[in-house]
Amino acid sequence: MDVDVMEDTNPFPVTYDERTNLPAIRAEKQVVPVDPMVEEDFIKARENMAEISRLGMIGLDTITRVAAGTENPESFDSLSKMLKEMTKVTKETMELHKLNLEIAEIKQGLASGQGSKKKVDSGSSVNVDKAVFVGTPSDLLAALEAEDEDGS
Repeated sequence: MDVDVMEDTNPFPVTYDERTNLPAIRAEKQVVPVDPMVEEDFIKARENMAEISRLGMIGLDTITRVAAGTENPESFDSLSKMLKEMTKVTKETMELHKLNLEIAEIKQGLASGQGSKKKVDSGSSVNVDKAVFVGTPSDLLAALEAEDEDGS
């Protein structure tokens, strides 16, 4: 019986890894274009936060002098509010940097082909700012008792 041998016409030729003698996988890096608007917006936001912080420190110094000079309770109340606002500006600046790092990680993940999936630590905690329970007081009591039974 004669068997016709056909030439390999596979459009996707398989190459083998010399060390393992298994088919080699060719990984091509994807080039993800960087959106210039994202970086430009980050720079503008950062500059704005720096200017707000600089002006806030000048205002804080002025309010501190007024409060010390007048010893008026309203001046100290204004000083307290200004300190609170300056703390918020500092936190928001750090959040801005954190967001920029997350965007960079997503870009890096897309460029390496890993996607934008993030690893979640099972021991991490979630900070809930405002939680709203929808139900009757007896439903809430039953949910809390069930949670206590679970040992949570």
